[in-house]
Amino acid sequence: MKKLAITVIACAAAVLCAPPRSSATGLEGGLKLGMNIAFIHGPDVKVWPDLEAGWVLRFGLCGGGFVALPLSEGVAIQAEALITTKGSKEVGDLFATEVYNYSLMITYLEVPVLVRFTAVPASRSFNLVFMAGPALAFKLHSRFTLAGERLEFDGVRSKDLGLVISVGYVIRSQGYTEIRYTAGLSKVIEEGGVPLNIRNGVVSVIAGYRF
Repeated sequence: MKKLAITVIACAAAVLCAPPRSSATGLEGGLKLGMNIAFIHGPDVKVWPDLEAGWVLRFGLCGGGFVALPLSEGVAIQAEALITTKGSKEVGDLFATEVYNYSLMITYLEVPVLVRFTAVPASRSFNLVFMAGPALAFKLHSRFTLAGERLEFDGVRSKDLGLVISVGYVIRSQGYTEIRYTAGLSKVIEEGGVPLNIRNGVVSVIAGYRF
């Protein structure tokens, strides 16, 4: 995993720091903004932080920029830098006299490095786009609360490695939208230095503009 993380960072840095080229090369850039539907999952979710917790979806935002380097017609490498919010919420026992609501929010700087495939367009104004690849995320901030009160908890790990799968379309070569799923591959919570089998998952609905 460490070697893969180093590879992701190196590829992202190489593409993001590439010098400007003429428009003939087709080097692209753009901005994106979207909504996250996030959750945590894994065998240990059922018992963390206690047996009463029932984790559900939480909503958040994601946004940032990207550059893409064409390799051939319809194929490109796309590197992104995104601020993205993940985590989950817990609704407690709705039939209990006292409901304890846990909330976990984790903000990351995420760096996906994706292979992008653009399907042969049916028309000049509509192109299907598929993307897949690894994403390394660095924790910027985390907040763990119970019934709105912040808890002293430093068990959110500093990095998260994920796998991105995305499908979308480009409208008139500049506007685009996509739906992506980022599957967490790393254990993101630990207690007493021991990682728990809890991973991130997030579905993102994103819109953007390509320069």
